[in-house]
Amino acid sequence: MIDARRVSVERLQPYAINEQGEREEGSSFAVEARRAYTALLTTFGSNNDSTYVSELEEVEDKTLAEIKEAMDKPQPADCEAALAATLLTMQSCHAEMSRMQKS
Repeated sequence: MIDARRVSVERLQPYAINEQGEREEGSSFAVEARRAYTALLTTFGSNNDSTYVSELEEVEDKTLAEIKEAMDKPQPADCEAALAATLLTMQSCHAEMSRMQKS
């Protein structure tokens, strides 16, 4: 899932540059997701598994909402395609989080 997020961030990065004029570094999306996944990976053996998975699922919910909001705005065709691909990737991550939550 970390790799899927990294690919998604890189896929959308050119559009952030076009909008903001510079590469986004340390965005809350990337940083918070990485911290959450790192916490999960390093502590998954604890009794708090369900709590960590629940928190990560919330990150996925927020990510999906942000992508959908961006898709509701007029975008260039290539940006729409990148957003659509990213939405599919993040929906897959979200489904995986949901499966982990039920385990």
